[in-house]
Amino acid sequence: MKVLKIIIVSFFLLYYLEVFSFKGLETYSDLMHYLLLGVCFGSAVVFAFVARFPKTTIPLYLFGVAFPLVAALQSSLVFGQSFFLGVASLRYEIYVFFALFLILIDYPFETMVRHVNILNLIIAVAAIIAFYFLKIDNVSITTFLVDNEVVDISLDENAFKMKGRFLTTCSNLMVFSYIYYMIQLLKKVTLKNAVCFAILMFYLLFVHKGRMPVAFLAIIFMLYYFRMKRLTPKKLLFSLIPVSILLFVILFGSSYLTRFSAIFQGLESQDFSTQMRLESLTSVLPYIAKHPFLGVGNLSWQYQYSGFQAIFGKGFFIADIGIFGSLFVGGLFLIAIYTWLYIRMRKNLGALRLDTPYVAYLMFLIDYYLIQFLLLGEPMMLANCMSFAIIYYPLFAFKRPMNLR
Repeated sequence: MKVLKIIIVSFFLLYYLEVFSFKGLETYSDLMHYLLLGVCFGSAVVFAFVARFPKTTIPLYLFGVAFPLVAALQSSLVFGQSFFLGVASLRYEIYVFFALFLILIDYPFETMVRHVNILNLIIAVAAIIAFYFLKIDNVSITTFLVDNEVVDISLDENAFKMKGRFLTTCSNLMVFSYIYYMIQLLKKVTLKNAVCFAILMFYLLFVHKGRMPVAFLAIIFMLYYFRMKRLTPKKLLFSLIPVSILLFVILFGSSYLTRFSAIFQGLESQDFSTQMRLESLTSVLPYIAKHPFLGVGNLSWQYQYSGFQAIFGKGFFIADIGIFGSLFVGGLFLIAIYTWLYIRMRKNLGALRLDTPYVAYLMFLIDYYLIQFLLLGEPMMLANCMSFAIIYYPLFAFKRPMNLR
């Protein structure tokens, strides 16, 4: 039974990492899509009618069920989209109930962490080899993918000019391993931890090249020291190491300097990504002011062919404008759900045994959820719900404490 659990969860993780998006694996991708939707829906039904809605699951049901229905109604009223198409556009929200499935099968968090780290290390090494030796990047890899939209293909030549070549395919769970190995390395320096962290950081800085993960890791690193009971000047100085490393990289890589400084140049920036984010923000503010409580809902890609991009331009992405994207789509209703989820997770974290080795890891994953939501431009929508489910489930074991050994 244990092996069967591992196999089932592993396939779901591979699907979430978009491994099945490569040509020749289309059948498996469709199968896993509907199987995962079925598993999540079934788990939600079991908890609703068997467990009788434990109080800790109420915000989860609000997000996975109530929010899609409200958003579908709003998109119908504001944009004229079909109610059922609106519901279909948010079908991935049900992925949050993957957390309930993991609780039902009593899946050890220790096993989950090990699987995620192994997969991420394999992906990081494969990406480094593909990027530097096979010259594969986010554009050339589309020839191997069924759906070209699963990668971040730039819409303007300026994006490549500012950022250079990059490769982000199958990186949905990388931040979990960034945090894990950083904490492990800070607790105890071993050859294994050092090598794994070095591989992941090389991948992040020179292959993935994402600004948001770099900024987030610097924040988490500082929080690690600020939360110590005795914060000495030495520890405070040590907490600033990520900033020093970032400055070093900037000095020896002009592309990094240009990309990070472009954030502060506003609409005059030549960075395509920065321009699109600011233009997207300007576009949604009138809608937020007009629909502050429930937002405007979500548009399907099939609505007028490309949804929001058909209205606001091809460079428009809700995920690029952080909390404003959440306000735009779900209004204060969605913000309230986010807040409730965060408070419940923090409360349950405090109830865990403080000597368990994964408490600090879970603490920073919860911080990741909050910072990502507030600052780093990634509302918890669509496939991101799977990431949240992995953070949520070890904190909400109702029958007995989750195995955190």
